[in-house]
Amino acid sequence: MRSITILSKLVKLGFRIRNKTKAEQAITIRKTIEELGSIYVKFGQMLALRPDVISPELSIELYKLLDQVPPFSENVVREILTQELQKSPEEIFEKFLWQPVASASLSQVHQAIYHGQIVAVKIQRPQIKSVIKSDFRILNSLSWLLDQTLFRHNHLLVDLVKEFADWTYLELDYVTEVNQLLEFNQLKNINLIKGPKIYPELCTAKVIVMEYLDGISLAKIIKAQREDDKEILRKVKQWGFERKDIVTKIIKNMLETAHLEGFFHADPHPANIMFTREGKCVLIDFGIIGRFNSRESTLVLRYERAMLSNDADIAFKSLLALSIVPANLDISGIKAQHDQLVGKLSETYSAVEYLDQQKQAAPLILASLQLIQNSGIKIPVTILRYFKAFETIEGLIFALYPEFQVRDMVAEFQRITFLNLQQNLTKKLGDFTMENLFLKMVNHLEEHLLEEE
Repeated sequence: MRSITILSKLVKLGFRIRNKTKAEQAITIRKTIEELGSIYVKFGQMLALRPDVISPELSIELYKLLDQVPPFSENVVREILTQELQKSPEEIFEKFLWQPVASASLSQVHQAIYHGQIVAVKIQRPQIKSVIKSDFRILNSLSWLLDQTLFRHNHLLVDLVKEFADWTYLELDYVTEVNQLLEFNQLKNINLIKGPKIYPELCTAKVIVMEYLDGISLAKIIKAQREDDKEILRKVKQWGFERKDIVTKIIKNMLETAHLEGFFHADPHPANIMFTREGKCVLIDFGIIGRFNSRESTLVLRYERAMLSNDADIAFKSLLALSIVPANLDISGIKAQHDQLVGKLSETYSAVEYLDQQKQAAPLILASLQLIQNSGIKIPVTILRYFKAFETIEGLIFALYPEFQVRDMVAEFQRITFLNLQQNLTKKLGDFTMENLFLKMVNHLEEHLLEEE
């Protein structure tokens, strides 16, 4: 049975990492995860992005995890495509390459020619939902056991596995993914990063057909940086790849789409971002997105600014305003604990580089959200997705451009705050009134400056 195999490998892992260096332990853990395959590899890849949470040795090693499994056969591919599209591949495509260009735990991708265009045909693995369901049952049991024995009943791993499971199941909903990608490509504020062109007439619950991207994922580029793969690094440099520029574009894309459009890609993992031969970044895999209304957008920005400026009162009030608070709940004790976390967070802002700051701050930010949730206050899913997405982007920053400065991140939040304010005030007051309001504010500030003269 699968459960016995997994338990056996985990027990062996415990013995194999004893009395070894951190680097040796990391290699052994990575190899065990690869042997387990399926969702365990994806979970390990997610952890690889958090060098502020796990050891640097383990982070580097987990980034070598390969989500590559043997492809399913040509007969199965033909059967799925014919059943889903109601025609054989030969009737639909001018050319179809039966050898997949990628074969991962949840799907595999084939290249084809459709109406003269090169396309990627993404096909969901057969019976994958039942396989994942079985694996998550095992993971749930293991996480419960570890929480009871190692983490003193605080549900740390149980909650983590539940969150990971929710996201994995969302990735399997191809119909929703296609609709969300089409919606994303219609947004106004996506000048920096866009999604691939979709062929909706060929998309079903198990098949997605999109433009073929001639490029390399950021995950592979980061891996090439760590392993000094000169061939890949030379290639992307010729295409115009520049680390700081890419990181800045990703941050701006996330903030602009979330706070100006109310719609954001909630899983910006580096494997989901392609850098193309044309020197562009393209987001793929839109199974998980988030949505904001103007109120949520403003409150999230206010919360983030308050956390950055050590204003515990505003931060706490903003978080409560975003949440559903049970009636008659005594929040005084919760606020006192939250104030302590904000105070500890402020002690990390002397760092120059964002990675150094986040090594100290990331557990505190997560702790503040967990404190609210564990107190019986419910934070909406879309808010949690936003912070989770930003956590993923932070991991990408750490891996791709760890020299990124704290002041640059603060500047981006300030910029998007003003844009969000201008957009929402214009909607409420109208252009003419907004212009008058702005001029009055400028005049007032100038008078203050002249008084100082």
